[in-house]
Amino acid sequence: MLIIIGSVSLSFLIQMGSLKIALMPFIATILALVYHKLSPLNRIGMILLLVSFPVMIQVGGRDAVSTGTVAIFAAIVYFIATTGNIHRKRKDPIVFFLLSALIFISIFGTISEWQSRFAGPAIRHQVNFLSSVFFFIFIVFLFDSDNVTGNKNHSDHIERLLFFLFIVVSIQILIGFLVYKFPDTGEWFSLFTKRHRTAISTLAYYGGTEIRAQAIAFSHEELGEYLAVLFPLVLYKSIKNKKYYVFIIIFIIGLLISNTRSALILVMINSAFFILANFERIKLNVISLIFGAVLFSFVLINTLGTGFVESISFRFAQIISSYKSNQEITELINRQVVWNDAVISVKNNLNLFGNGQSPPNKLGKSAVNYHCLYLTLVFQFGIIGFVFYMAFFFMILIRILKLLFLPRGSSGFLIGMSTLISFSTFLINEIKFEFNRGDTYQQFIFFYFSICYLISFYHFKKDKKEPRS
Repeated sequence: MLIIIGSVSLSFLIQMGSLKIALMPFIATILALVYHKLSPLNRIGMILLLVSFPVMIQVGGRDAVSTGTVAIFAAIVYFIATTGNIHRKRKDPIVFFLLSALIFISIFGTISEWQSRFAGPAIRHQVNFLSSVFFFIFIVFLFDSDNVTGNKNHSDHIERLLFFLFIVVSIQILIGFLVYKFPDTGEWFSLFTKRHRTAISTLAYYGGTEIRAQAIAFSHEELGEYLAVLFPLVLYKSIKNKKYYVFIIIFIIGLLISNTRSALILVMINSAFFILANFERIKLNVISLIFGAVLFSFVLINTLGTGFVESISFRFAQIISSYKSNQEITELINRQVVWNDAVISVKNNLNLFGNGQSPPNKLGKSAVNYHCLYLTLVFQFGIIGFVFYMAFFFMILIRILKLLFLPRGSSGFLIGMSTLISFSTFLINEIKFEFNRGDTYQQFIFFYFSICYLISFYHFKKDKKEPRS
């Protein structure tokens, strides 16, 4: 309890002015008491909420660590202190060996490539990676604790985690839309910006022709990818509960304001796969409702006069123009220069254990981020670390695939198929992006990994099929 109170208090004391300082111990105490009184699953939701509204703690005038990171470390220490151990009922040594190996490799790579002038970024990214992995571990351990598993079945808890995630992401989308429509409101959220920014804002390119909104926890590219990844899971929930069509509408609005072409394309593709894979279960009226929700989102955002539809049309027109000019695929997705530099940089700095957690440009070894997770992992974790990271992805994927051998009409098959489409969307989009570029976003991704992992242990009755919607 003292750890949580002290950590949150310190975060706000460093960040805020004198008037607010007097209130911080009181606020931190309230947060700690609320956390203590919550059920285990609701504690996960509270930590996710704190992660989604990060306050940057500065050291020496530079952003050092976020309060979301502090909250994760405090939560896992509190869990260990109150339970006495972190023993898991469901043994899974391979996955946790891989995560442990990645932690040691990342630390070794950071130390071996230590450069004093880049010490700040190296430590910050190292701490963030550790917090992200611990977030995964904390959720899995807490999920398996007796306090959670003793009351309801496994599926109920997964539904709750998904609901937490959808709510938090929806809040971020609505904030992003609010700031776009009313730019002055961006200053309301200045507390959650980095040191060189005074407000969150909408990005505009080509003289305002291309508009891209962002939220507190997500940049425009991060928001687009995360929504594309979550969309099959939202469709899964909408089949079981029609109230989740609200999330479909909000997520489509989020995709539009992020103005990320790859995300929009992937959503169209993974939605088609989802409908085809579950066509026997989904009635025509359900499909009509899904398309109706999508159409309503387009009409709503266009009626509000946001300009996002015109901006998206402009971006896709660029692709068509480039395609007609017989440009290569790397030019179509704006990666022609970045990837060439990235390949050269990786070749010149290739080793077994990597170069540490800082982005390449922070180490002075490349002018840009690589815009490709797989190249970034080779650079940061080396050859061995890259193999371990891919093995971690592979283990989750294999466990999800096992659910597809369940009866086709079972709930386990439905959520397994939805998760497979979702996880595949993530792996594909990371060819042109890297989730570990942003501190908060990396924590959101590991939260997503924990959901996929837990779904892979889905509990169900093989002889019981849920009624069709």
